[in-house]
Amino acid sequence: MAAGRPLSVTDSTLRAGTYAVAVAFAGTSICQSNAVPFLCHSLEIKPYGEGYVALTREGVRKHFVQDLPPDEADIVFATQGPLAVRCFGDKVSTAAWRSKPSWYMVAAHDETIPPDVERDSAKRMSGKTLVVESSHVPMLSHPATVAEFIASAAASL
Repeated sequence: MAAGRPLSVTDSTLRAGTYAVAVAFAGTSICQSNAVPFLCHSLEIKPYGEGYVALTREGVRKHFVQDLPPDEADIVFATQGPLAVRCFGDKVSTAAWRSKPSWYMVAAHDETIPPDVERDSAKRMSGKTLVVESSHVPMLSHPATVAEFIASAAASL
């Protein structure tokens, strides 16, 4: 964010992007990606109010943060924000990675986004890639590695 507003791809202050376990969309949505069958059938996702979903406790523990201790996984479960169902159909119109330098972190043991989908996203970005032996949340299970990766990306600009 810059001056309290989200950055856009056209914002001159956005110089690069780092992506940790994401999917690189451009002109498509998650429903049009090869991640959807995995997401919909492998995770414990339940309705959470009108138009929202969230992971169950078991889903968080077994598929989202499976490399964290149970007490930390329970904190993630309790503090997760619900996901708007419309996000599965939203399309990315302009992807920053198409015009900005990019760095991508693949989580080798991700059960939320298949690691092969992450590798494909990293390849499409043509950015520097780091594979971490982590679940979907390397920022929690490997915080020093994530911080070093981001700092290295920033220092190279």
